[in-house]
Amino acid sequence: MINCTESRVNKCLSGKTPIMKVDPLLDRNEVNLNGIEWQAQYFSSCLLMPHFKLKKICHNRNLKQWKELYNIAEELGVTVSNLVHRLKDLGWIDLKEHSRQIELKKRVA
Repeated sequence: MINCTESRVNKCLSGKTPIMKVDPLLDRNEVNLNGIEWQAQYFSSCLLMPHFKLKKICHNRNLKQWKELYNIAEELGVTVSNLVHRLKDLGWIDLKEHSRQIELKKRVA
C-alpha cells in the first residue's frame, strides 16, 4: 500500500505534477536584506544579552577595560564584538572608529 506522501513523490518524479510559481514571502532586495539582517542581529543581541542581565553583570565592572569586556562576553557566551555593539546600543559605551579606546557614556547603576 502506498501512502499519500509516497504517491505525491512518485507524481513529482514522473513529471505529472504541475509546477506552480511561488512568489517570495519577503522582498529580498539589498536595502531590505540589510534591514532584515539588522533586525535579526538586534533581536539576537537583546535575547542573549537582555538589559536586566547586562545591568546585573556589568555593575561595578570597568567597561573601559578590554580585559573586562572579554570576561563579560565569556560569561554571557557571546563574542566581544557582539557585547560591544549591545553596550553601544544601550548607550553605555562609545568606541571611536578606528580606535580601541573605549569611552564610558553612562554609568551602569
